[in-house]
Amino acid sequence: MKPFIISIIISLTVLTGCYVEPPPPSESPVVFTITERDKIKLSAIIRETLDGYYWKYDFNSLFFEEEALTFDSRTSPKYLSMERAAASIGLDFSKRSGGASIVAAINLLHNSNEPAGQARFYFSGGTLVCAYYTVPGAENVYYGLREKNIYIIDDPFAAYEDYSVPYPEPVVVNKYDFQKFSITENNKTRDNILASAADDKLFFYEYNDGGAIFTLKREVSFNGLIPMDFAFLPGGGCAVLLGDRNEDWDGAKDYSSKQLIVLNDEYSILYGVNLGNDYTAVAAYDNSLLLCRGKILEFYTVRRDSIAKRSQAMISHWANAVECTDLANGGQIDIAATDGTDLYLYRLKDSDIPDLIWRTYSGTAFAYSRISVRDLNGDGVSEIYLTDPSLSFARYTLDINGLRADSAGEDAPAGIYIVGILTGGGYKMMVYEDGE
Repeated sequence: MKPFIISIIISLTVLTGCYVEPPPPSESPVVFTITERDKIKLSAIIRETLDGYYWKYDFNSLFFEEEALTFDSRTSPKYLSMERAAASIGLDFSKRSGGASIVAAINLLHNSNEPAGQARFYFSGGTLVCAYYTVPGAENVYYGLREKNIYIIDDPFAAYEDYSVPYPEPVVVNKYDFQKFSITENNKTRDNILASAADDKLFFYEYNDGGAIFTLKREVSFNGLIPMDFAFLPGGGCAVLLGDRNEDWDGAKDYSSKQLIVLNDEYSILYGVNLGNDYTAVAAYDNSLLLCRGKILEFYTVRRDSIAKRSQAMISHWANAVECTDLANGGQIDIAATDGTDLYLYRLKDSDIPDLIWRTYSGTAFAYSRISVRDLNGDGVSEIYLTDPSLSFARYTLDINGLRADSAGEDAPAGIYIVGILTGGGYKMMVYEDGE
């Protein structure tokens, strides 16, 4: 059979006067490869960067590829966007080489594991030169990792943080009777008053700016019930959420709510209201109280001798800490809330309807996160401060694209945690206590 086939080919060659080569085998594409050693090294940089800005991510989605970082000019939109995103976290995009770079991509998540976007990291010569993220539906817009998710609604704030205004140095106190990891808050109306909860007591301190001294002004005991949360009332006084302390399987403190107590201007008890056992946080604004119960926000009007419930709204998460404020002095009520892992911002619309405008993974620890909203640098726009008993710390500032997260290492040395933030009376400071 084979001689017959060969003879046919020869015959065709003779008849046509030429020989047709069979098609060459297809060329194999150049396959990008990365050594396991380099993969481990670059993965560690990616983890450290994302953890530093409190992102949650799916590490199993991480993959590497190669991309040539070439641009028409340094004024091209893509170049400027990448340069801006790199600079926002202290990277120098000009250090890239003109050749191919190793690019890593990883999926970002909300705490609910819903997609939050994709982060991309560019390495040139083993050095990280750029990192940014995109969000679903807007993959051509690059956001810096400090900008924690874009706003859900357009132009939500009247003003944004002025980063040229410095933040004051923290004041460290060790000699005052602030209990470690206690709940603390300061009075926005009488801003030199700081309160601290410990065991079944609430302590009220007055700050003397001239002598830099806190003086204990009043101690209120609740006869075995524990202050789970409290909020100073704008019109004077304080609302305190009380509960029983339980011990769970690992010895951590767990609480069941029992009562809401309202104190007057002198911090004496005015009245109390019995509650169910699933309330977790309280906040105040105008003449109103916000009580958090599971995934329900309850709105109350504060009266001299009682509180009257007027409405409630369902949200998608628990709220273990909450604060009501006007973040940018735009005449609106903003609600900052956390379930211990995600941070949420709401805007109150008519009829006490909370409208979600932003959320992200906060990186602080589970159920005991605390929120303070203060304008510490005095630029007219408040910052959001989160702390927890593990000494995690985060400051979020309003940026035009989304909240910007400052890394814990910049502001909270190991062993230090926030006792209070005072922003009135001609002084602005963050008060720390040595946690060692």
